[in-house]
Amino acid sequence: MPEPVRGALAPAKRAYLRYGPGPRLDQAERWDKEWIAYFRRAPNYFDDFSTPNADSRRRVARVAAAVGTTFDGARGPVDESNPVWSIWAIGCHPAEISGRAVADLGCGAGGIGRTLGYVADSYLGIDYSPLALRVATLVSPPSCRYVLRSSRGELRRAAGSVDTAFSRSVFIHQNFDQAVELATLAAGLVKPGGVLAVDYRRPDTDEQGNHLEPPRSARSPLLRGFPSASYYFTDDEIAEVGDRAGLALDAIIEVPERSWRIARYRRT
Repeated sequence: MPEPVRGALAPAKRAYLRYGPGPRLDQAERWDKEWIAYFRRAPNYFDDFSTPNADSRRRVARVAAAVGTTFDGARGPVDESNPVWSIWAIGCHPAEISGRAVADLGCGAGGIGRTLGYVADSYLGIDYSPLALRVATLVSPPSCRYVLRSSRGELRRAAGSVDTAFSRSVFIHQNFDQAVELATLAAGLVKPGGVLAVDYRRPDTDEQGNHLEPPRSARSPLLRGFPSASYYFTDDEIAEVGDRAGLALDAIIEVPERSWRIARYRRT
């Protein structure tokens, strides 16, 4: 019988949300189905990093060499010379990751954790999908721990234990209420003074600044059958997410080449 994913998968512990009119949906089932589609498109999610290899050693060396570097340009840590950004596209400084306790909100199948786990002191990955977390557990080193979003006891025990939290390609798929929920989760995990770095969707525009597609407002309900839909936040809404979660907004960094806006919050 296969070993259970770290963090109980008890059927009674389900995360439900209401998507406008209609019945509530099971978040685990919703995201398991989405991950089946991801795996079809990108089988490299199954690449095994459970033991060190040449790739993981290179990443560790690059980050270690950059720990003392201060990225103080207009985009701060969002700099191609910053290995944390160039390797994982996380808006954090090397010193915020290397040798630190980190948490990844929406970690999926371990695409980041399986290598970042060799750089951080400890890595906590959190996701709705039991399917994704099973894969993540198999391909990641022992320093990584994966927990279902619905495993409240596991998350309570992790409260105040994290130096740096981040979320990549996750907040872009959250509406306002969901973003507040995830930011509040992060605020409970992060130590005072700790950082939360996340990416919001940046509307694509033409040369005149006109939107190429109608932005879906952050206040819109989640789309029932489209978990990967994007939602657009104003500066004020990004700040309000932090306010509601007990986090101070330090910076919003525009990343037009990725259609992202990186928000860096700090636990006060």
